[in-house]
Amino acid sequence: MLKYAGVYTVDHDTTLYYAATAARAARVLNSFDRKLAAEYLESARRAWAWAEAHTKDDDPIYQKVLSFDKDLPRTLRHRRAMAAVELLAATKDPAYDAAFKQSSELTAKGNLYLDQPGDDFAYARLPDGLGDPELKKRAVERITAYADHAIALSRKNAFDVIAGMRSDFPLIFCGRYFSTPGQAGFSLVYAYELTKKPQYLAAAVQGSNYCLGANPDNLSYCTGIGSNYQHFQFIIDAQVTGQMPDVLIGHIPYGQGNEGKSQGSNSWVQTWLLNYGPFKKMIPNWYDWPVNEQYIDFATLALHNENCFFQTSVPAACYWFWLHARQSQ
Repeated sequence: MLKYAGVYTVDHDTTLYYAATAARAARVLNSFDRKLAAEYLESARRAWAWAEAHTKDDDPIYQKVLSFDKDLPRTLRHRRAMAAVELLAATKDPAYDAAFKQSSELTAKGNLYLDQPGDDFAYARLPDGLGDPELKKRAVERITAYADHAIALSRKNAFDVIAGMRSDFPLIFCGRYFSTPGQAGFSLVYAYELTKKPQYLAAAVQGSNYCLGANPDNLSYCTGIGSNYQHFQFIIDAQVTGQMPDVLIGHIPYGQGNEGKSQGSNSWVQTWLLNYGPFKKMIPNWYDWPVNEQYIDFATLALHNENCFFQTSVPAACYWFWLHARQSQ
């Protein structure tokens, strides 16, 4: 008899994610199924109301979540802005506009990097008469300023790698991937959609070049695309049981990290697979290879060959769908 279930308790992060997603779903569904759209919108309102009711310092639920998530005040601001702009778009209720302004980075002193790029983009795209015109203008200015910076920076590296999210991190490390278009960032897409300037469209296309083969290995990091794509995914349980197909189409691994700099996260691969035994198996030493040529496609190099779909495959699918479905201009 089942006595325990692994169910997460309610929390602010997932609740506000739900509020934003349900509000957007309601807008999409409204043209096809108004009854279902209304149900989603009502549930989005309820999720928002719960989050608003449990963000006070003396609230026991807030204190409980804060006890294991010390970063809650900062992340709550971002999630609140995200949910507020989607509810504003769905309801046109000025209360959500006021909430967005309370939590948005656009009302604070700006810098080059964006912490809420998707929310800024959503606000800038609100129809005329909805939202603050000056705040919309500021969103466009900040998104395009970063896009201009990313384009300029891409001209200074050997393979025109363009950082679609931010460039104050190393161009490659745990959290940014050569294997994913725009390194999983959409700022170039946003800049083009807001301005229709061709240089941003060209930069968005450029963001896909490296991951689809314009790299030293002529390798496509997405299985099934191109004539030379990666084959061996780090999905050990399915390989052992025989459930793993020869190639899992659409899989995008994280790709290489700067191993020569860290020499920690994958040191076991260096010890037991590349240099184990009396003879070295890789010359030059793996750590000495240029980072752009450091990817090894042999399935047991965890950080290189594994993925989380929401970090690689999902952003890539959205990015490429936008490029494919975009109307010719």
